[in-house]
Amino acid sequence: MRNRIVGLCFFVNICWAAGCAAPPPVLDSVKEHPRALITGILLRPGEEIRTRNIFRGQIRYRMGNRDKYVDMLLGPYPYTAAVTDAVAWYDNPVPRVFCEAGWCLLAGDWPLAQSALVDATADGCTIILQIDGPIHRVYLLRKTGRETGTVTLRANDSIKQVWVADQDRYVQVDPVIPNVITPPAPVSTAAVPIQNFVAYVKARASEAEVREADPLP
Repeated sequence: MRNRIVGLCFFVNICWAAGCAAPPPVLDSVKEHPRALITGILLRPGEEIRTRNIFRGQIRYRMGNRDKYVDMLLGPYPYTAAVTDAVAWYDNPVPRVFCEAGWCLLAGDWPLAQSALVDATADGCTIILQIDGPIHRVYLLRKTGRETGTVTLRANDSIKQVWVADQDRYVQVDPVIPNVITPPAPVSTAAVPIQNFVAYVKARASEAEVREADPLP
């Protein structure tokens, strides 16, 4: 981390989107014991989030003397009539989201996603972590073209892929092929199901008014 994180809180705007009078209040960072607030319920780090809907939340924390945030969407995959649960949880003191099933989109200052196979992060950009059966994919979505994504194997942290978001690109890990992260490939030339998946998640992020970080200088 670039600076020591001194606080973190996490909340979900559910009732506001449903037409309530006002969104939940923005909470001050909790310095000693970060907690997650879901429509008034405090959620301990590591507490499971399981849903067949699309779950929207925001992680707020302080890095050095600056307030930071990461917007999150969690959803099931595939999103069909036979929907299976999306499963995730968040952890601290480094604010990260662990996705066990489904997909997770993170947008903001320093998004950090994990799965059983990979650690994935980006600088001032948006990433999607997708669990597609045994295959785990990480997408880095272009913003200005200067943002950088990094994906590291959890089983062997010497194996990683680092790339710049000159366009929407993705990497994948297949546990049948150990110690391999595929080279970053353009979404525009990927198989149709992958292109459709990215378009679907982008549309849900737009509908949910996911807030991206300010462009990198």
